[in-house]
Amino acid sequence: MKAGFKSPKFSLPTNNPLTRSPTPPPKPSVFSKPAPAPRTPSPNPPDVWKGKSGMDAPGGLRSPPPVPPKPAKLSAPPVPPKPANLRPGAPNPFASPSGPQVTQGPVTRPTTPLGPPTAADFTPPARPFKNTNRPVIGIHTYNPPKQDIPGTRFDHINPSQQHVSNQIVQQKLDSWKANGVPQPISVPVYVAPNTGKLTIAGDGHHTFVAAMKGGYPMDLHLVKMPGMGLPALHSDWQKCTYADFQKGSQWVG
Repeated sequence: MKAGFKSPKFSLPTNNPLTRSPTPPPKPSVFSKPAPAPRTPSPNPPDVWKGKSGMDAPGGLRSPPPVPPKPAKLSAPPVPPKPANLRPGAPNPFASPSGPQVTQGPVTRPTTPLGPPTAADFTPPARPFKNTNRPVIGIHTYNPPKQDIPGTRFDHINPSQQHVSNQIVQQKLDSWKANGVPQPISVPVYVAPNTGKLTIAGDGHHTFVAAMKGGYPMDLHLVKMPGMGLPALHSDWQKCTYADFQKGSQWVG
């Protein structure tokens, strides 16, 4: 080659993939932060906070709904009390509704208790008067159930004689039905010293038996007997029976 001759320099194109060297990736800067990792979708709604309370929920998130209270335990229904001393034939208010229901009609109660009266049940009269010539010291209205008492164990008011006449008793009932009942029907009684029970004082046996048989109320007149009074002959009406006085049966009043 001649002196002073320079050969031409040839350069390959830079866009040739065969001759182009790969570009190295840029070095990360010490001041740059790594890119955040992509977030995966949560199975829960994004606006529900699962924390312990609403105080620590981040801004924009709502607290969970309140837990409903547990239902109160139901108490057992009260046990109805047992019926006590139901009258025969009266409906049981605690019985099962199945089966026929028996309805009790209105009960007519007497003006006095059904138990035997005592001397404490009598009220002093408003004015002094006598019955069978004996001073009356007390009055008591007696209205027992209708019943025929001669020969029975009836002992509310005891007799002081052996027999009563069925004819006389029936005559009194027929007269009261036809002419009206005398107001009031009165029977003298006294407290027998040997039994402590009320006993008819002499007259008044037929009136008392007729009033009992017809179901008429009567006024018992507690009379003052001489001394301690006569001892009672009977403790009930079992030995005081009906008899025909026209044939000479023993009777008083």
